[in-house]
Amino acid sequence: MGLFQFSRPSFNYVTGNVTGTRPAAAFGTSITPGNNSYSTYASILSGGSITRDCYGILININSIAAATTAKDSLCKIGIDTSGGTTYIDFIPHLICSCAGTFAQGGVWYYFPVFIPSGSQLAASGSTNNATVGTQRVAVWLYGAPSNLKDLKYGMGVEAIGQNTSLSCGTGVTSGTTSEGSWTLLGTTTHKCFAWQWGMGINDTTMSSGNIYTTDISYGDGTNQIILGQDRQHTILTVSEDLNSSCYPPMPVVVPAGGSIYGRMQCSGTADSSLTMVAYGVY
Repeated sequence: MGLFQFSRPSFNYVTGNVTGTRPAAAFGTSITPGNNSYSTYASILSGGSITRDCYGILININSIAAATTAKDSLCKIGIDTSGGTTYIDFIPHLICSCAGTFAQGGVWYYFPVFIPSGSQLAASGSTNNATVGTQRVAVWLYGAPSNLKDLKYGMGVEAIGQNTSLSCGTGVTSGTTSEGSWTLLGTTTHKCFAWQWGMGINDTTMSSGNIYTTDISYGDGTNQIILGQDRQHTILTVSEDLNSSCYPPMPVVVPAGGSIYGRMQCSGTADSSLTMVAYGVY
């Protein structure tokens, strides 16, 4: 799997919580989310496993979906840079509603951010269902770049559009034969230079085989600068699982106070309760 980089340096170090682990449908560290509230952080990668400074993290969240069950979900990654267990929010509110198994794909994100050697990482989850189940979280970290001075990376991530009271994002109406309308997700707090985004569905009867594409933009609702386009999200079965492809972070600078919008389009009849969240790296 190729990883996006903002410049020529290559990474010569990788670590994570699943490196060397035999693949399985439920892949990664199992965490138990709260019901519309975040659970206590659970360690997913000890400081002793991160022996070099790292500048990128790949995340897969999987094994949330359950048949005939609506399970909007969020997951966040915490960090303690001293290697202890006093975690602070590092990558917040990753939307992972009804994520399928790792075999089905799950939900993927990649962020070009700095993780110091010796840091400890943890994960916490929230699900909009009294039967919370579990979330599986797999991470890969990349370090030892061949040319650090030419590598673009950030110190944190901010989420735009999350609704933590319902473990979801901002409601968006999907288009079908044409793109849906731009919907305001929120405004940036920081000056951000790279973008990721995701979508969720809270529907007990998803349409098997539906494909969604999602876009995010910066503007005023009429004049838009595209930040990312046509990210694919697929419903593979009738078991209410939603899987999102791995996309590179899109390198567009947006100032603090910038308005971020989302829209989507569906290959068939759109499902109910569709939401989106955007993520800016700063």
